[in-house]
Amino acid sequence: MTKTQRDKVWVAVIDALNAEDTVTPKQVAEDTGVSVRVVRPVLHVAEEMGLLIRESEFANTYHPYAHVAIHPGLRKESQ
Repeated sequence: MTKTQRDKVWVAVIDALNAEDTVTPKQVAEDTGVSVRVVRPVLHVAEEMGLLIRESEFANTYHPYAHVAIHPGLRKESQ
């Protein structure tokens, strides 16, 4: 199965959640080789799902939401 650009972004978001890292659209775009135009909608959906919280209304920085627990099957160590 081939990964789409959006799949690559979701993997980066899950990796950030696992590492409890802060992410920005630019950082995710650079890490995945995907344009920021693809990254931003994924980050917005992750925020709406309660996975990420945006630093402020005007910031492009997202933090993992404190209560998010990643399923063990999605952690890198289990792959």
